[in-house]
Amino acid sequence: MNELKESALDLVKCEQEPIHAPGAIQSASILLLFDPDQGALAAASDNLEPLFGASASALLGTPVERFFTIRDATTIRAIAAGQMPMNTGYFRLKTGQEHWVSLLRTDGLLGVEINTYEGADHDVVGFGLGVGEALTEISEITDRLTRADEADLRHLATVVTRRFHELSGYDRVMLYRFDTDWNGEVIGETFAPHVDHSFKGLSFPSSDIPKQARALFLRNRVRPVVDVASASVAIVPPLHPSTGQPYDLSDCSIRGVSPVHLEYLSNMGVCATLTLALIVRGKLWGLLACHHYSAPYRLTPGRSSACRLFAEAVSSTIARLVERSEAEAIDHVRQSLRKLRNTLLQGPKSGGFDAFLRDQATDLLALMQCDGMVYRLDGRDYSFGDLPDKPLMAALRNRLEAHRNGVDRDGFSTHFAAGLWPDLSEQLGEAAAGALIYQPRQCNYDLILLRNARETDLHWAGDPYKRVTAETAGERLHPRGSFNLWRESVRDRALPWEPEAMIAARELTMGLNEIDWLFEWQKSEAELAQARAETEHNALHDALTDLPNRRYLQRRLDEAEQNAETRPSALVHIDLDRFKQVNDTMGHSAGDELLIEVARRLKRVLRSGDFPARVGGDEFLILAAPGTHPWELDAMGDRIIAALSRPVTLSCGEVEIGASVGIALNTGTVGADELFYQADLALYESKRNGRGRVTQFSEVLQRRQEEKQRLGEDIREGIRSGRFEVWYQPQFKASDFALCGVEALLRWNHPDHGILSPAQFLDMAEDLDLVATLDSIGMQAALQDLARLETEGLTIPKLSLNVSARRLQDPSFLEAARNIGAHRELVSFELLESIYLDELTPEMEANLTGLREMGIPIEVDDFGTGRTSIVSLVTLRPDRLKIDRQLIEPVVRSDSARKLVASIVEIGQSLGIDITAEGVETRDHAEVLRGLGCTVLQGFHFARPMPVADLRSLLAGEQRRHG
Repeated sequence: MNELKESALDLVKCEQEPIHAPGAIQSASILLLFDPDQGALAAASDNLEPLFGASASALLGTPVERFFTIRDATTIRAIAAGQMPMNTGYFRLKTGQEHWVSLLRTDGLLGVEINTYEGADHDVVGFGLGVGEALTEISEITDRLTRADEADLRHLATVVTRRFHELSGYDRVMLYRFDTDWNGEVIGETFAPHVDHSFKGLSFPSSDIPKQARALFLRNRVRPVVDVASASVAIVPPLHPSTGQPYDLSDCSIRGVSPVHLEYLSNMGVCATLTLALIVRGKLWGLLACHHYSAPYRLTPGRSSACRLFAEAVSSTIARLVERSEAEAIDHVRQSLRKLRNTLLQGPKSGGFDAFLRDQATDLLALMQCDGMVYRLDGRDYSFGDLPDKPLMAALRNRLEAHRNGVDRDGFSTHFAAGLWPDLSEQLGEAAAGALIYQPRQCNYDLILLRNARETDLHWAGDPYKRVTAETAGERLHPRGSFNLWRESVRDRALPWEPEAMIAARELTMGLNEIDWLFEWQKSEAELAQARAETEHNALHDALTDLPNRRYLQRRLDEAEQNAETRPSALVHIDLDRFKQVNDTMGHSAGDELLIEVARRLKRVLRSGDFPARVGGDEFLILAAPGTHPWELDAMGDRIIAALSRPVTLSCGEVEIGASVGIALNTGTVGADELFYQADLALYESKRNGRGRVTQFSEVLQRRQEEKQRLGEDIREGIRSGRFEVWYQPQFKASDFALCGVEALLRWNHPDHGILSPAQFLDMAEDLDLVATLDSIGMQAALQDLARLETEGLTIPKLSLNVSARRLQDPSFLEAARNIGAHRELVSFELLESIYLDELTPEMEANLTGLREMGIPIEVDDFGTGRTSIVSLVTLRPDRLKIDRQLIEPVVRSDSARKLVASIVEIGQSLGIDITAEGVETRDHAEVLRGLGCTVLQGFHFARPMPVADLRSLLAGEQRRHG
């Protein structure tokens, strides 16, 4: 037992080491810290002389221009002043040399990391292709897995380490997974032939990677140690000139390494390391750890960036496997809960909820693979199985709740309670050796699961209880010196909690809450349930959700019309947002599962007098209780939207939907059909205004609907009479602001209202299924204008044509593109935000492939706010991205906006994609966006959309200026 207390003390010592502020950096790089106000050197690593010809002390106070060329020094000053986003790339030194530079902010200073690696990135393209091939193999393996068990994960880990070993050149590559107590196990490993020992299957205690080190991995996900034996380079002066404190180097990838960790690595015989964090759902899941034994070793900057992408892709793959495991656990729990509900629904049970749980205790314990369980609902505990006495159970609950609050999540678990709380170890004994709590915030229920101690054989890399030794009290710590296999047989801990145990606990908790609700419902509905025949129930209820159907709702509405006191106050119409997307991409079984959950949530938020019904695929109606005020109806709608907007965990993964709500007040002056019409009209208004909204019917909506009907007729007439025309907005090179192309934009020359933009008619055109027709009209008109301008000796450098989702699915689209003829080399197609690139239909994929084969460039519109993911960019490989104006507008004043745009530019550059910024309103916008790397600019600062006559004048002027 003393070993437990001593081990806990060792962990505290390790966690108190200020590894984020070592006062030094690794010798393979240089760190400059500049005062952002003065642009002068405030501190630096003490190794400047070889590169800059003077010591750090001598260079303190000198301006940034002493170190970099005027151009790059100006960039650094702008970044320091917050006028440009943080940057990473090759900078030119005053000496003429180019070095890879990374920038960071720390304690009010601007840090400049200079990578002194002299190797070239000449093979980075080939290396990137190798990364792509490796990720393809990993993805194919993941796709083939039908289950997500431990064997699958370990097989995948072996493939990952083998591939990364081939790519990186490190002698050993390990995939290291954390358990719920932050101990780690090597689950995959590949090493060079000359390495004579393996760590695969061995575990490492949590003190090897203490809490503050894990936190740093979340901030800085790539951590190289280039030379374990090389002495760190101190920072001069040693303390911050303003604060008098050590420099916070949390975001510095080259910060000095803890002496304890260096000795740890030296004891392992390691000369260099590279560690990549594997992040799953924002949590540190594990590490990809690389060791090199023969000499110091590092990757070039380009390879390092590619390896970072590799680790992120592996993290995504692991997340997919985790989701599969969770889906299996959820399905298992839900099947058991379904049986419990069916048992309950067969008839009222005597003894109530408490007796029912006691009867099911054995099955519930087996379901959750635990020895004891405490379910708390409305402050009352329902306990069964092997449990500690009440005082100890109360103490254990307090500890679990404190840790749950500390991790800021809905749950916390440990399989080694005695190690976590040594002061309770003697009282716990073999009972409650493992504990899990699921306690969602602002809910009236929680669940605690307990596991008894089991005799367990552990395989450690070295003695995990080896005391951390100190040269003098509290000054210098020393890690263990041996990492040979250390076997241990223990009976002080439980079997580790499975990764999916928490999600299973969540499902059980919510399921038990629903069963309790069913008990209450049975009490209040007992007489009605006894009187109602099964056939009547089936006739009046939806078979999937068991909610009343349209027939039942109509009956209730008809009956209520005979009595004003029972008349519903309103009809509430609910339509699910993005349900079709779930149905189309995940299948109808997932859609059915989602509808069941929607019905469950509706029951929870409605009052006893409200009457819900499912009346269509994803449509629900509610008869609001009599006497409900209009403001209460709005509040009801908000509750419904909030409940349906929370993520839903399905057996095939987690999805997010939403809801739109329309409300029609039942004043008794209109019939049922008119009431349905009014609610439907209000619902349509909610969806038109962006979804996720509540709208009550009004006369204004009625008039607007009549106007829209007239608008639809006007659109058809406009097409027949040729009133749709093309305007053009010029595009300019960011480098010299020279004209480089135009975007064709459709306009409607309305006989009464003048020139109308798509924002004023596109929604109605969508409803009328006329968007593809308008696309075709715009394309033909633009090509005709292009031909006429050429006959006049005026040339358009590039013509960008918009393509909607409807048009891209049109089988005739590709033939129309082929008919462009000689102008094909001037034309590109811009995919609008309505196209969901992650889920292209076969027709869309065929048309895009055809465009590629014809050599017609593809552009993606509204990147950053539309529905295009990074994954789709890798698959589609467009020629150009257009950053949406919503992201462009704040770049002049917002550092975070500039960082976001810079990230998009960096993604585009890494994939060979040009970047267009639209919505460039001012000269400042243009300068900032040019500095961020955008290649083409478009917006009112340069030119507004114009008819072809004005374009003709613009082109003529451009030719006069340049000819």
